[in-house]
Amino acid sequence: ELQDDVRAPLAAAVSSPHVVPTLDLGRDGEGSPYIVLQLVVGASLAQLLQRAVTEGPPLPIPVALEILAQTALGLHHAHEATDAKGASMNLVHRDVSPHNVFVTYDGQVKLTDFGVAKAAGRITHTDTGVVKGKLAYASPEQLRGDPLDRRSDIFALGIVLWEITTGRRLF
Repeated sequence: ELQDDVRAPLAAAVSSPHVVPTLDLGRDGEGSPYIVLQLVVGASLAQLLQRAVTEGPPLPIPVALEILAQTALGLHHAHEATDAKGASMNLVHRDVSPHNVFVTYDGQVKLTDFGVAKAAGRITHTDTGVVKGKLAYASPEQLRGDPLDRRSDIFALGIVLWEITTGRRLF
């Protein structure tokens, strides 16, 4: 079970070629938590979209859809993550956006930043009225502070789909 006192990133429980792996985590000699993630050599989807807007050309539709498909696979693997006993963690990323999707120079797509992710049974609670993640990608349930499940991440992924295929922000 993931405990707040350890501050274990939920991504450490996700095994997927489409999620940036956690290599190490712990506390340093002074008790400050640290996390070591795999180095991803490439660019964020946000950077790619910005370059397409300012310099052109737009992302070709087949490339955009491949990026989306690989991101969806990473999310699926996160949503299906289980604890050591095999029970579903009910993991919700809560911050799916172009800033957290990385495309490597060899074409692999990796989802990162599970820093605001939440799992069922986790001790941490979000204060009432506090929204985690980026507002432009938040689901209505997330904005209302309702309980979230994987559908909230799928909603955000739909917004990413809009943006990578139209070259414009939805919200």
